[in-house]
Amino acid sequence: MGWRPGTFVLVFLLGLKTLQAQPPGAAIFASNCATCHGADGRGGEHAPNIATAPEVQHLMDRELAGIIRYGIAGAGMPAFSSLKQQEVAEVVSYLRVLQGRGDIVKLPGDPKQGEALFFGKAK
Repeated sequence: MGWRPGTFVLVFLLGLKTLQAQPPGAAIFASNCATCHGADGRGGEHAPNIATAPEVQHLMDRELAGIIRYGIAGAGMPAFSSLKQQEVAEVVSYLRVLQGRGDIVKLPGDPKQGEALFFGKAK
């Protein structure tokens, strides 16, 4: 069974809908922050938890923006000075969502499949 002409258009449009459903800053966070801090911001192999850590939650938005823009020398946090001011603001806003101060974020993927992969092939 092959693809019918309308199938591709439908799949493409559904994909656009999914992209539009992401909160502002989600894509920037995914491409710049998630590698170290994890997709949910709860820490990773290279960086700390920035979603539920009280010391991060208590920072003001402008303080978080400064950390993103200028980094933290000696702590392994690089500067993201190439991001525009609006993009930094969107990342801060998205981090607040991950911290539970906004809409609930549904992360992509299937937890059961991830668990099976992690405890199966990834061993």
